Order: sequence, then structure tokens, then C-alpha cells
Amino acid sequence: MPNTAHTTHRLPAEDVTAAKVLLAESPADDANHADAKAKDVQFLLLRWYDAHKRDLPWRDCCEPYAVWVTEIMAQQTQIAALLPYYERFMRRFPTVFDLANAEEKDVLKAWEGLGYYTRARNLLVAAQTIVSDWGGNIPNTKKELLSLPGIGDYTAGAIMSIAHGLPEPAVDGNVLRVFARLTDYGEDILQPVAKTCAKQFVAAAMPADRPGCFTQALMELGALVCTPKSPTCAACPLAALCLANKHGRQSALPIRQAKAAKKIIPQTVLVIQTPSGQVLMRRRSEKLLHNLWTFYMAEGHLSEAETRAQLAAIGYTASSIQPMGAAKHVFTHLLWDMRGYFCQVGEEFAPQGYACVTQAELKKLALPSAMRAYDCFRVNLHSEEDGPVK
Repeated sequence: MPNTAHTTHRLPAEDVTAAKVLLAESPADDANHADAKAKDVQFLLLRWYDAHKRDLPWRDCCEPYAVWVTEIMAQQTQIAALLPYYERFMRRFPTVFDLANAEEKDVLKAWEGLGYYTRARNLLVAAQTIVSDWGGNIPNTKKELLSLPGIGDYTAGAIMSIAHGLPEPAVDGNVLRVFARLTDYGEDILQPVAKTCAKQFVAAAMPADRPGCFTQALMELGALVCTPKSPTCAACPLAALCLANKHGRQSALPIRQAKAAKKIIPQTVLVIQTPSGQVLMRRRSEKLLHNLWTFYMAEGHLSEAETRAQLAAIGYTASSIQPMGAAKHVFTHLLWDMRGYFCQVGEEFAPQGYACVTQAELKKLALPSAMRAYDCFRVNLHSEEDGPVK
């Protein structure tokens, strides 16, 4: 079994020295000045955090499993938005053992609405490894954490500092932004060298006695005060130390290289209902939204006449076709530009690769967020079979 004994985690001395230069206003500032400035950052930031931190369910206990689940959810979702999903997920899987013993379909259902479902699949696989290899104990070394699917450098640092109390930097987008403004960092923040500099900065300022609180305080500052647009510098505990604030550059930082435009893919979503009130569904085998359930989808934007022809091509006679409007869903590298139709048909069968499900069954399936705009059975009533949907 891998060794999980606590170890000391420090950047090399030359990196810490370089980081202290970032804390100085100019190269002329000596090491003592930089050390004093680091202590100012610690004191001012932690005092602010103790007074203004949000009341979040995982903060009271800092239990490693809760911290891990939270950090995975927060990879693509803001804290305020993920709270109800976190609470639902933890009710369903309160321990790593509960998660490790779950079926993928149940984990995906509990994750429903958060998107980026690879995170949920990785959580399940990692939980199984944690139970089998570490007896259910979340690892506390970087090497072991990085061996688990879904855990990268930032998440490993967050787990180590917050859950295990180890002085390991955790640099996410919030921390990068705070770093860039505090040090007036004028290069592209998305380049690897920027993250290295930010880690050095955090390591130099991180207190040995409260590393987890310091990690959360930096994230909290970026989320609540040092926001991407219109930072509230008047409320910032580090305003007097912030070089971007001093030079009037806080709104210009951080610098980010423009992202490539997402590929736009037109799609038509057909919510097909049979005479018995069942709905045609498909469990995706593609990598995108793998194993999640979707309604019938056709490439391109179909007209009502084209929709009728598409239904006929798969063996259905349309008795009613109602437009359901337009919707968009953004993925990491592409965008679905969707149009939808609610289609009632005269036949009671499912084409190969599809399944007809009742409304009660539909509620139990894991649907991706992309389908939410067309999930009329959770909003409107098209069959009286299950009563009103709340």
C-alpha cells in the first residue's frame, strides 16, 4: 500500500527567493523588506478572511472527502452555483465508500445539471482507487494525488493545504488574478511561466500555521473582491500593497491571450412522444456527453416540413409538431446552436439504438444540461400519467 505519511512540501530555496522579489516593489528592496511584506500579506488577508468568509458547508470540518468533492465541482462551476448540487451529491454519497460502491448511472444522475460530466466519472474511478489502495483515506502527498484521475496541480494543492494542513500552493484562476494585480504582472497569465511565478508568490507568503485558510482566503478574495471586471479595490485588504492599484492598472490586468472562437454546430432536438405518453431517448456512446441520455437529435436546423420528413425516415407518422424555440449550450471547444420541436407520433416503437421511456423513468435518467431547455416533462404536462411535474 502506498505510503501516506505526512511530508514537508517546500519550493526550492532559489524559487522562494525569486518569489520574494515579486513581493517587492523594485529589485532594490532587500530580502528583509520582502519578508516583511509577505507577513503583511498573511496578516491582512487572513484577518479579512476571518471576518468576511462565506459560510460554506465544507469549511467547518475541512474533511478531506468533502474538500475533494468541492474542488472537483469548482473546476468548472462557481461556488455560489454549485452549493445545491454539492448538498445533493453529499446526501447521496456521504462518504468515499458510498461513492466507490455506486454505479456510474447513479453518480451521473446525482451530478445532473453541473455539466462537464467527465468530472463525475473521474470522481467515481478515483473513489474506487482510494478505497482499494488507501483504505478510504484521501492521499496527502502530491505524487499520490496526481495519480488519481481528475486531480491536477491546483486540486492537489487545494486538498493538501485545506484538508491536510500542508503548505502547498494551489493556484486557480482567482489566485492568478490576485497575483497579477498585486505584483503588476504584465505578461500573459495563461502561459506556464505565469503559473510558476504565482506558485512561487503564494509559497513565499503562505503561513506555516494556517496554509488551508490562506489558500481559501486567496480564492475568496478573487471571487468576492478582486473580481475579473470592476474589482472593488476600496474593500480589498491588500489594496495598500497592490502594485496594480498603485499604478492604476487593476482593470487592465490580468493579461490574457484571446481564446480561439468555438466551433458552432447547428442541431435540431426532437422531443418525440408516442401515443402512450412515452418519450424517445438515446444513451450517447460518443465521447462528448458519454453515457448521458438525450432526446432525438439531428444535425442542422430543420424546418417543420423537414422535421416531418425526418420522423418519416425513422418510421414515425407525425400527428403534431410544435416548435420549442432556440437554445444554446457551450462546451469547452464548441457550441451547440439548437432548435427544438415537440413531436407527437402515431406509432408505439423505438428505432434501433433508442428507447421509449415513461415520464417516471425519464426523471431518473441523467440528462445533460444541454437538454434542459427541451425537457418539457419537468416543466409542462403533456401526459396525465404521473400527475403535475414540480
